[in-house]
Amino acid sequence: MQSMSIAQVTIAMSNIERVIQENSAKVEETSAASKEMRGQAEQMNNVVARLVALVGADTKPLIDDVAENEDFAVDNRVFHWLHRVTRKV
Repeated sequence: MQSMSIAQVTIAMSNIERVIQENSAKVEETSAASKEMRGQAEQMNNVVARLVALVGADTKPLIDDVAENEDFAVDNRVFHWLHRVTRKV
């Protein structure tokens, strides 16, 4: 009976160790993906800023129109960012 209990504890500890290692690997993967996405977002910011500069159009009516349209499920931060970018141009 006692040997079965020890065996069960050993198995449980092994399972805990495996889960901890899996979680650690997932954290590393998530961190790497986050860094990659941050880099891509910076590239996108640069591309959009250059595009706005190239077009040279007044984007405020577009921003207002999109912001008022409830069909767009875009975070308001996008509109604030675009407004800041267009002010710099």
